[in-house]
Amino acid sequence: MAISLKDIKKSKKGNKGQFRTLKDKVLRPWQGYEELGSQTRTLAGREAVKNAKLTVQKNNVWVANLKKRSYKPLEEKGREELEIRMRLKVYEVYKFKKLTGLFHFIRNMIGRL
Repeated sequence: MAISLKDIKKSKKGNKGQFRTLKDKVLRPWQGYEELGSQTRTLAGREAVKNAKLTVQKNNVWVANLKKRSYKPLEEKGREELEIRMRLKVYEVYKFKKLTGLFHFIRNMIGRL
């Protein structure tokens, strides 16, 4: 199949029209970017924002699915915590008297027994 010269010219005209619609708008001194309805200044910036929003939406769906799979009701978690706390032994903290030297340290240790 051969491509005619008319087909090539037609496709270029279509591309120019598409490019003009996507081209960055030039701001006048009295205009702001808010009037254009966009926060980013360039076409590449707008595309990056769109891609970032899509990525965030995909991640949110993924996280929601993970939460559904690994979610335990609060009552079950509370029961598990109580069981763990009951298994732990309570230790008393021994406070040494603040005397310096090895002799006082040994005396405190023997006095503790």
